[in-house]
Amino acid sequence: MKDSILDIIKILLNLKMNLINLKKKNLKIKNILCVAVRLGTEVHALRNLGYNAIGIDITYPKKSKYVHYGEFENIPYADSSFDALYSNSIDHVFNLKKTIFEFDRVIKENGYLILRLMKGYEEGYKMDQAYESFAWAKRDDLVNEIKNYIDLELIEIIKISEIKFMYVFKKKNSWRRLMKKNTSLITGSGVLGAYLSKELLNRNNNVIVTSRYYKKNY
Repeated sequence: MKDSILDIIKILLNLKMNLINLKKKNLKIKNILCVAVRLGTEVHALRNLGYNAIGIDITYPKKSKYVHYGEFENIPYADSSFDALYSNSIDHVFNLKKTIFEFDRVIKENGYLILRLMKGYEEGYKMDQAYESFAWAKRDDLVNEIKNYIDLELIEIIKISEIKFMYVFKKKNSWRRLMKKNTSLITGSGVLGAYLSKELLNRNNNVIVTSRYYKKNY
């Protein structure tokens, strides 16, 4: 379903109101990456609000200063580059796990993941458009799946329309994330090391989890 101009304006107004409310809560958000922004409407709206926003997409305005090439699973920025990441196109991804890991990689510790999500197909929304690469039965199903990959705290849900909602997550300083960056904790001997390794294997469905793996694919 392609957003109309009216729908885009409504989304941006809700995004603006949400970010203003987040500022009132003393949340430190300055640098924001927008993923899958097409022409960059969200980027320009955020910059007009005083945020240092930039966007990526596989199709983008070639002469844009603030929107350039980038993919869900291959974001061209260093680790911990942004205070927040925003996307309204999570239904476009091909590999949810790699995408969420990549989002997590570029968001700073205690940063924010902001996703606009639609209702699932069991909640009355037909997720069968040409651009949708996958679908979910219920929004809670998708949220729980995302939280299985990385440790997030859901701090707010903003209703945009009858079918669209904005989810604001905060990254946690968790022992799982620390272990993903520390091979010694994962491969350590003893009951704790065995338990932690098993936990990571269950979370990531990999035969072996090491810092090298995360450096390559995280």
